[in-house]
Amino acid sequence: ATGDVTFEATEGKVALTGDTVELTTATGDLTAKATVGGVEIEAGTTIDITGATGATLQSTAGDVELKAEAGSLAVEATEGVTVRSTTHDVVLTAASKLTLESTGNGVSIEGDAGVALESEHGPVSITAAGDGASGEVSLMGQTGVTIESNEGDVKLSAAADVSMNAGSGDFLVDGLGGVTIKSPAGDVVIPPTGATSTVE
Repeated sequence: ATGDVTFEATEGKVALTGDTVELTTATGDLTAKATVGGVEIEAGTTIDITGATGATLQSTAGDVELKAEAGSLAVEATEGVTVRSTTHDVVLTAASKLTLESTGNGVSIEGDAGVALESEHGPVSITAAGDGASGEVSLMGQTGVTIESNEGDVKLSAAADVSMNAGSGDFLVDGLGGVTIKSPAGDVVIPPTGATSTVE
């Protein structure tokens, strides 16, 4: 019980069968290795892989695949979960709906070269469903904010008031085919605030 234990088959398989099969090492490493083929671990119910200081699944030359054929795949950790690619992209793909949710704090999407939210076939919706300030949607840019439609209209609609304010510069409304300001039920008032009001 002080040396290595090796199970080896030069041409066939090595099978360990029983109601419970336990491979344990008290002080050293436990290695399952195939020099030419693969290593398969299969159970009729569940497989538990536990490490007192950590567990690593690593492929030195190919892919690592975690798959649940008939159920869901859960990745959980008490101090955080990190999905990282050191040299290429990270792709999250869902056949139906993809949800990013934080139950205790916010969700941050950051990109060193920018962030793009794009839908190939449907609309893009940004909604804040809270009450008061927690239900507001803010668009902020260090050097400006642009709202643009390549082919259709741009509509700003509110259940109550719509406020447009330029803190230190001019407020410009420019239309190639003209500018229309109208109220279907009330007056249109352009009052001067400390200066003259000019309509040409």
